[in-house]
Amino acid sequence: MQDKLMISIIDDNGSRQFSVHRLVQKVALFTGIGIVSVVILYFVLAHFLMSELEVILANNTKVRESFQSIYEKNSELERNIDYKTSELMKVSSKVSELESIVNIRKHSNETHNNQDVNLDSLTSLQKDMILKIIPNGNPVDEFATQTFPSKGASVYALAKVSPVYATANGIIDSVRVAGSENYGIQIQHSYGFTSSYGHLGKAIVQKGDFVTKGQIIGYSASNADLYYNLRFIDSTLEVAKYTSWDSDNFAIIGSNSAIDWKSLVWALDDIIQLKNYRVSYQSEENILTY
Repeated sequence: MQDKLMISIIDDNGSRQFSVHRLVQKVALFTGIGIVSVVILYFVLAHFLMSELEVILANNTKVRESFQSIYEKNSELERNIDYKTSELMKVSSKVSELESIVNIRKHSNETHNNQDVNLDSLTSLQKDMILKIIPNGNPVDEFATQTFPSKGASVYALAKVSPVYATANGIIDSVRVAGSENYGIQIQHSYGFTSSYGHLGKAIVQKGDFVTKGQIIGYSASNADLYYNLRFIDSTLEVAKYTSWDSDNFAIIGSNSAIDWKSLVWALDDIIQLKNYRVSYQSEENILTY
């Protein structure tokens, strides 16, 4: 009797009794608990899957946006490549002409007669561009004296450590170290010009760096003079003329020189046109993008 459960049912017909085995009772109880557990697990799992689905959808949106951004950047890069290629082809077509300017073919010290070129009549834009690409002016702001012991050199006596500036746009061709506070820097400029700066106390540029006119390339030594000279291909230039050369006395370097001014001015006009074309092209791109 201990393993049975008696159930009595009373109705109009009288009372009836049923016995349910306790094992069946336990089975029914565990079955109910199992069903409830499955329902609860179902809702928990459904909630988890919904959360994961939301994360996946959000990531998918981010990926689509990233893909769109990359696609747009790629399209812009392709346009820039097309433009640069076109520009390079135009510049390349002038290489043979530029070779004649710097005498690369002859490597001679030929002097050009530029009597038909009036340097003072050049426009301010032409002068400004020439003064940026051909060395001019002094490499230091303040100095006690400036002497010219040889044709191609200028020696600046400095009272204190001073910044040394590039006298034109160019590429650092070499940085030499001869000892403590004894650096030498050479800059390769456009059209075959080079400028050299000796006996520096410190160099702050490295070979291959691009520098612009007026940029600091180093500092003078504390107790030494600064040596500065200029060359054009294989020719030594008169530094005195180039250090006092500016837009106000543009013709001071003379029309008879190693420079073919007529061809140089022609080449600069072509570069100015390319520059204006590039500015116009970029402006049009910005308008289209906007």
